Amino acid sequence: MIKFLHYLGVNLSNLCYPSGMFKEIYELFISRGEFFACLIIQHLFLSLLSIIIASILGLVLAVLAFGVSRLRPYILGFASLIYVVPSISLLGLLIPFSGVGDTTALIALSLYALLPMIRTTYTAISSTEKSLIEAATALGASWANTLFLVRLPLGLVQIISAIKTMSVMTISLAGIAAFIGAGGLGVAIYRGISTNNQALIIAGSLLIALLALFFEGFVGLLGWLIRTKRQTLAFVLAFVVSVSVLGAKLYEPKDRGIVIASKPMSEQFIIANAIALLIEQDLGERVSLVLGVGGGTSNIQPAMLSGEFDIYPEYTGTAWSAVLGKKEPYKDDKFNELLSEYANKFDFSLLAPLGFNNTFSLAIRQDVANKYRLKTFSDLARVSPLLSLGAEPDFYERDDGYRGLKWAYGMRFRAKKEIDIGLKYSAIIAGKIDAINTFSTDARLASDSLVRLRDDLGFYPSYKAILIVRNETLKRYKGLENSLKKLENLIDDKTMSALNAKVELDGQSPKDVAAEFLRQKGLLDD
Repeated sequence: MIKFLHYLGVNLSNLCYPSGMFKEIYELFISRGEFFACLIIQHLFLSLLSIIIASILGLVLAVLAFGVSRLRPYILGFASLIYVVPSISLLGLLIPFSGVGDTTALIALSLYALLPMIRTTYTAISSTEKSLIEAATALGASWANTLFLVRLPLGLVQIISAIKTMSVMTISLAGIAAFIGAGGLGVAIYRGISTNNQALIIAGSLLIALLALFFEGFVGLLGWLIRTKRQTLAFVLAFVVSVSVLGAKLYEPKDRGIVIASKPMSEQFIIANAIALLIEQDLGERVSLVLGVGGGTSNIQPAMLSGEFDIYPEYTGTAWSAVLGKKEPYKDDKFNELLSEYANKFDFSLLAPLGFNNTFSLAIRQDVANKYRLKTFSDLARVSPLLSLGAEPDFYERDDGYRGLKWAYGMRFRAKKEIDIGLKYSAIIAGKIDAINTFSTDARLASDSLVRLRDDLGFYPSYKAILIVRNETLKRYKGLENSLKKLENLIDDKTMSALNAKVELDGQSPKDVAAEFLRQKGLLDD
């Protein structure tokens, strides 16, 4: 075996003393064990509760579909319809009703798990041999008796197989919960994508795969115990695992204190951590971080209105156009108007302009710039029908995004691809797209393979970084406003870009970068 492994090129010493990416992942697990343990508990909680809900509800609906023929097409049709709805779309549809967080994630995961449960259970109980049903009926068994004593027991193998499939699918799909701030191992993956941390992506993916394999084996074990007439042992095992997972989740503090949210960007992670560190030091209050909320402002703003979040970093241009719906470009002289409308419409305060202006721009590959001699947005517009553009989904819907570029510059790209913020740079460097939208503080703009174009018509407005805070939160926590104002005008464009580089290029954690910066400024005790 050893010779065979050597023949395949496997260095056994590396298995014991990991190197390269494996070493980085290994050290990540060691240094951030508590972080991953918390994510595992959250992931198991969401997955297990969804599996339990879907199993019970799916069984009931399958029996109902079997017993009431006129409801059958509606039940089976509903399950099939939900299954084909993209997960992102379903989350977006649910957020206005159930908000961001665990509730929405549980509803979505449970709905997705229904189809295999309903269809398999319905097939199992409806395909029982007719002779067996006739024999049971001849002995005086009622419809309910034949269902519970004949059909369901005989279909048990198929039903357990459905639960096994559903469990693996649910655990894998639960990673999407991070998109709406519900936690779980998707947080590691999503945060890794946003910060260009490959080790974090692999670590989160590996743990999800291991959990899925564990549950597949565990459900298989329960099925084997039931088939071998050891139902009591199967019940005890299932009960112990369920109570352990749900109990661990319920043990978490109910009071989340001051909840700080962020968009899925490195600088937002850094700023959110800096706010948390200052609040914990100055006020001694508990702080909860919900980092990397998918959809950015469109999902964070409703959660701020409902009181799920208390603070988040925002940008003046985005607040003006995306939240207030203003059509005219934002200029710095409109800040007082922005301040007044946020106070009157939402009862929010805009605090601590941080000092940097993270405005939009466009970047192209160096080879494309050389080929077409591109230096400005106008130059790009001239050849845009020959090129492809990559940007996050909301960029194509914003008036200050692609819509505005079409109006101001007449840009008409050959292909438009929707790409997550954290994946754009990888895609353009790999040659998958020709141009991307960027932000002026992006760390990876320094790459020699990219050229940032000049906005020669001055289309993009000011995007000064600010903090949005609920006034109710400011009233509840005395001293919070003074603590947040310590960040006022503390970070210029160059500094923010350098901080982002420490996260995205040097692999440091946003919390460590934030802490080091605050210490340098004399705002955080050693």
